[in-house]
Amino acid sequence: MGTSKNMLKNIANLFQRIILSLIKWKRGQNPENKSFVILPYLSYASRERVHIRGRVVEGLAPLDFTKASHTFRHFVKVIKLFLALESPHVPIKIIIDTKDGPIRYRARTNAQGFFFLDAKWNGYMEESKEIPYHVSLDENDSDYDSVIYTSHLFKIQPNTKKVIISDIDDTILKSKATSFTAMMMRTLFRPPQKRKAFPEASKAYQILRKGSAKNNDIEDNLFFYISSSSWNIYPLLKAFIELNQFPPGALILQDIKTEKATQTIAHGHKLDRIREVMELYHDIPITLIGDAGQQDQDIYLEMARRYPKRIDKILIRNRWWTKTIQNQTDYLSQAKELKISFEYFENLEDIIH
Repeated sequence: MGTSKNMLKNIANLFQRIILSLIKWKRGQNPENKSFVILPYLSYASRERVHIRGRVVEGLAPLDFTKASHTFRHFVKVIKLFLALESPHVPIKIIIDTKDGPIRYRARTNAQGFFFLDAKWNGYMEESKEIPYHVSLDENDSDYDSVIYTSHLFKIQPNTKKVIISDIDDTILKSKATSFTAMMMRTLFRPPQKRKAFPEASKAYQILRKGSAKNNDIEDNLFFYISSSSWNIYPLLKAFIELNQFPPGALILQDIKTEKATQTIAHGHKLDRIREVMELYHDIPITLIGDAGQQDQDIYLEMARRYPKRIDKILIRNRWWTKTIQNQTDYLSQAKELKISFEYFENLEDIIH
């Protein structure tokens, strides 16, 4: 099963590389037509540091997936996402709006066109949870016209009592991620408006944002959505979260080309990104939510081993497409040894308090 899934992924990645190579060759014949587009992602900050992610691509207009579209039009838009040309080593300028005035940073994209800013900042006095930031090409180190692109970063509040890290596929979004073919078909041919969220998930997540059903906005907990999906489909997942009224939060996906090559274990990307969030919010309890379909249980328990007393609880959704239960007793036993609250669920509202 795993071998077949990996083979299909490799074939898809090979096809993508061939098409991108042809596009690069054609663009190389007309270098004067080169145009950059900056895709700033929803980002986040602690009291001391700010993390901002994004990507610079060539020749891709920003695509809005929150508006309904026919299947074929959706398919074309998704293909455009996968065929966007990366723009390596491009200098950029980042400006964060604060009440005391703008804070400026400079960065540069990597070989795949991604940029990641990890920097100190003095915005800890900001009252707003969502703070706008702007990205543009650095006009001091670029021959191209600069257009400003805007996104937001999320900052903890005085009443933030927990950081909640949630998987996406088969945790809030029905994907059947264990089947690469099924997941790819849903991605290509089903717009976010037609993708199915678990019925109780949005309401349950809003309750977790407040701390419990009894709290009337007493807490304002911070959400992260982490997936092993490619950054290419970021606009789709962002639209799904917005359309289904999940609590806003940063999405952290995977750069397939660079991260898979450097990881020694499957889904090592999730381990790295969860570690990154936990170390940034080093004094706040963490709740981890995932599903039993892939490796979330192993990943979350591994984080509990590495960071004793940091994990508040682990919540795992049972597989929705089968009644088969695998290794639950073993996982529950491991959690008990680690003194971690660990629960399986089919309806999240049934177990949140």
